[in-house]
Amino acid sequence: MAVSKANKWKTPVERVHSHLADNVRNARHEAGLTQDQLAEYAGLERKSINRIENNRLSPTIDTLVRIAMVLRVPVADLIDG
Repeated sequence: MAVSKANKWKTPVERVHSHLADNVRNARHEAGLTQDQLAEYAGLERKSINRIENNRLSPTIDTLVRIAMVLRVPVADLIDG
């Protein structure tokens, strides 16, 4: 996998977090859900979804499982894409 210029200086962990943020946002859009809807269905706060999607919050495994269940995608897809 090629590393973009934006990711060139990020650590491997930072790249995973950035990738996760993008994957959650993209999966939510594909599911046709708003942040409010995803938060409600997953039992989370909208601000948590926003912070995850903007790479300002590292979600717990429990939170990732909740999000994945609502979006009907494997947890691995959110992490790996």
